[in-house]
Amino acid sequence: MKWHTPDAILWDWDNTLLNSRPIAEQALKQLGQETGVSVTDDEVTEVIGGHLVDFWFRHYGPDPIPAVEKFLTYYQENNDRAVLFPETVAVLNLAQQQGIPQYVVSNKNTDILVEEAKRFHIDIYFQKIVGTHNHGVAKPEPAFADKIFGTDRPRHILMIGDGESDVAFARAIGAYSLFIRPQDAPYPYDKRVPDLAGVFAFLKEKMEG
Repeated sequence: MKWHTPDAILWDWDNTLLNSRPIAEQALKQLGQETGVSVTDDEVTEVIGGHLVDFWFRHYGPDPIPAVEKFLTYYQENNDRAVLFPETVAVLNLAQQQGIPQYVVSNKNTDILVEEAKRFHIDIYFQKIVGTHNHGVAKPEPAFADKIFGTDRPRHILMIGDGESDVAFARAIGAYSLFIRPQDAPYPYDKRVPDLAGVFAFLKEKMEG
């Protein structure tokens, strides 16, 4: 999709604005010690990126719910290890200075997202924080965009995230996808950058250049 200065920016949360990878790694390690399941780095990325169904059924069979519940318990126990990326505030401030509305769209529960945003004092940057668990639809379902915008969807939307569901959601709603991933991935996106510093550099060039 061709780049346009966005009328709105949609942000994924975990491993995009919030460095939650250490939490997921620790929770999966604790679970693995109980169940004898070890995971690769790619699978940690898979879990963080929201492809939970594939992961859990692959490792825990037709009834993965007990394992999922244990993982979530361990995740919450380690939640205080979450930190913002060094560039998070700068990139949010950059978009705010340009007058671009910003939204969080995540697979997390909305209440948890709001609590985390307030804890890190970045809630002030967002017009709305929307968790998929609260609305019955999830990325990449295009109907999720209605939970964000209602019937007044902006024309030019930028979706920024680190998972396949993020770029698939962007395609589904006609948004430009800015994909955060150190290496290439086998699914289509509009622009890839290695990390949030790359997001900042890209937006600064496009918006101020």
